[in-house]
Amino acid sequence: MTPSQASILAVDLGFNCTAMDINAACTGFLYALDVADALFKEGKAEYVMVVGMDIMSRYMDYTTDNPACCSVTGQCDPQKRQWTQ
Repeated sequence: MTPSQASILAVDLGFNCTAMDINAACTGFLYALDVADALFKEGKAEYVMVVGMDIMSRYMDYTTDNPACCSVTGQCDPQKRQWTQ
């Protein structure tokens, strides 16, 4: 997607910094954390902001027998195949 959502967010927040999108659906947040960790360890960044903006759950079919629906923000009941709060 052009322009990147990260660039738009950085400008909206008044940041003057490098910004990038990592488009990898659910794992994108984990990849972003890994990139942030590497930037810290290499001394290339003092501050890093990671924002998750994908909402893939809108497109998931929770009525199937696929128990692989878990999230860092919620739980999936593998018996009911639906989200629990």
